[in-house]
Amino acid sequence: MFRPNNPDIDFPGLQAAVLRAAGTRRNTDVPPLVDTPAALEAEADTPSASGWRARLRAVPVLGGVLAYTRRGLLAATAPGISPRARVRALPFLGGALGWLHAWATLPRWRRQLRDEVQVLREQRHAMQRELDELRRAQGDLLRDMGRLRVTLAERQRGEPARRSF
Repeated sequence: MFRPNNPDIDFPGLQAAVLRAAGTRRNTDVPPLVDTPAALEAEADTPSASGWRARLRAVPVLGGVLAYTRRGLLAATAPGISPRARVRALPFLGGALGWLHAWATLPRWRRQLRDEVQVLREQRHAMQRELDELRRAQGDLLRDMGRLRVTLAERQRGEPARRSF
């Protein structure tokens, strides 16, 4: 609720902007701008729209069911959501349809997972083969390095080099 405490504010323009913004939101219960004490008193005398909702929510089972249904319907009718999200937001039916969709697409997910695991298994085997080849090459290089060290040591001492290659 806005009160005119600043004479520089354009209240009709602000009211129009608030109403425009409220039209694009889900919760459109925006109170109008009130700028007179009489309007404030009249507004205080009107019963609250949420009073009956609060009384219904207080009923143990019925309140929860009604609140769940209202939230679902508000979510299903909200602007800018996909059709799939609208169906999932439907009270009672949306959850069941989502579960059925997941159950129906389970074979496809299993097939995709199996294919991905097979690809990963093949990549692991290829990397293991490459690692084994690199280790063999490293062993060969270390043997050659050892022979070259022996040959170098013999040449430095002046002994004739042996042919071991």
